[in-house]
Amino acid sequence: MKYKIFATKMFEKEFNKLNNYEKKRVQIIKEQLKIKPFSGKPLSHTCIREKKVLGKRLYYFIVEERLVVVLACYGDKKTQKIDIAKIKRLFEQQRFISILLFFRTLYLQHFFLIVQSNRL
Repeated sequence: MKYKIFATKMFEKEFNKLNNYEKKRVQIIKEQLKIKPFSGKPLSHTCIREKKVLGKRLYYFIVEERLVVVLACYGDKKTQKIDIAKIKRLFEQQRFISILLFFRTLYLQHFFLIVQSNRL
């Protein structure tokens, strides 16, 4: 299965500062992540990961149920603690939103079942 790749604004901002060689290396990693999203080193959660690229770190998380990889940020060893804290926060926000969407879907399914049964 191929995963879709998305990027946060934070990642895009950092990516745009890279030289052409670094951008090409990151693009190669992005293509690899479409096929093997769990290839990076796991951090505090199995879905939160990092991959080293030319001495820097590409931080991302995986949304398995949606087959999505989100590129969160890109930094060096100096910003590692801050970057990991950011990605953890983003991952938790995404999980919360997924739960809300799940319950919204259940509610709508239940609502439509009631409407259909009233029509019979």
